[in-house]
Amino acid sequence: MKNLYLTLFLFASLTCEAQETYFLKADQTRTTNKDSALLVCSISAKDPASGTCDFKEVFASGEVYRSGKTSNPQFIVPDIDFTEYYLSGKPLKTIIYKDRKPAMETIYYPDGQVYLVKELSYDADNNTLTRILTCNARDGKALTVNGNGTYVTYLPLRNAKLGPERFLNEEDALFDIEQGPIADGLKHGTWTGTNDAAGLTYTEEFDNGRFVSGLSTDRQSAKHNYTQPDKAPEFRMGIEGLYRFIGNNMRYPQSSRLKGTQGKVFITFVVGIDGAVNDIGILRSPDAAMAEEAARILSQCPRWAPGERHGTLVRQRFTVPINFVLDK
Repeated sequence: MKNLYLTLFLFASLTCEAQETYFLKADQTRTTNKDSALLVCSISAKDPASGTCDFKEVFASGEVYRSGKTSNPQFIVPDIDFTEYYLSGKPLKTIIYKDRKPAMETIYYPDGQVYLVKELSYDADNNTLTRILTCNARDGKALTVNGNGTYVTYLPLRNAKLGPERFLNEEDALFDIEQGPIADGLKHGTWTGTNDAAGLTYTEEFDNGRFVSGLSTDRQSAKHNYTQPDKAPEFRMGIEGLYRFIGNNMRYPQSSRLKGTQGKVFITFVVGIDGAVNDIGILRSPDAAMAEEAARILSQCPRWAPGERHGTLVRQRFTVPINFVLDK
């Protein structure tokens, strides 16, 4: 499944001459009023040798949310490395990037013990290959060592301070509680799982990471055979067609034009089981007018082909950037 979010890592870097500090509200728009801010974000001057900036995002109440390195000082889009933290200050996960893509991820239990270490690589079509290197139980028992053993799902608690503005509710529907054998870092043999949000139980067969077959049972006890575990929603004219649609329907906000404002709006939306685009929200935007225009465009988006998971239709959330550039 192609990772649409990977487009985020293709943005050109901008020059950063000095440290910048700015405030983000809960809806991820910037504000000059610290009292209304959810996060205080700091980005250091760009290192001339590495071309990277250090960043830190701290809740207004003082707890660190994330810290790491980025090549993009305009918006904090981690693409070098970063650590996300529990409210206790202990690490929740760390991700190391290679060629602006996640390459190694470590997830921790709240007490600081390592839960999972996985390695990620990509083919020519940006499909992700994940290898599980380490998996440990809550009590510290080693389940997978050097890519061999058993995997058991653990879902870290969501950070309550981020609230619904981080749009995690739909993602929960994509989280499975599953377990099964790991061989050379890959799924192998019989895996079993449940997805409470979707009301599914399922059994799947794998051969050295290759999906062979699956059988799921839904809330109505109906059974679904499937040969593909996941099928992402697709814009009927492809991702290039989506951006053509956006470009053809964009009206540059007059207020933004007069101020000379340009930049990228990060917009999120859900593709429903009927293919309709809904639950549109703004993650980050240079100004309110651009956010409003981006939302207007997506509200007129034609229906997509809906996504599937374990043989049933599912809602799925996407995040895409919309670039506003003034004519020269």
